[in-house]
Amino acid sequence: MNAGDELDIPELGDEFFKNAKVRPGFVRKYSVLLDQDVYEWLQEQPTGLERATQLLREQMRAERERNSSAE
Repeated sequence: MNAGDELDIPELGDEFFKNAKVRPGFVRKYSVLLDQDVYEWLQEQPTGLERATQLLREQMRAERERNSSAE
């Protein structure tokens, strides 16, 4: 890249940031087997399958909290 090449890159406008999503940390894709009814329910959620990550994170935090208070 030559000096000044970045001047050719268009600035990101309000429209881009209006629809942007912040994701915590590094995201990897994994395959998970789900029962058909669970998959269909997740598909119906406003955030789609991203809701699965949110539900699992909530469960993970609750279990960690229970484990740390049991010690």
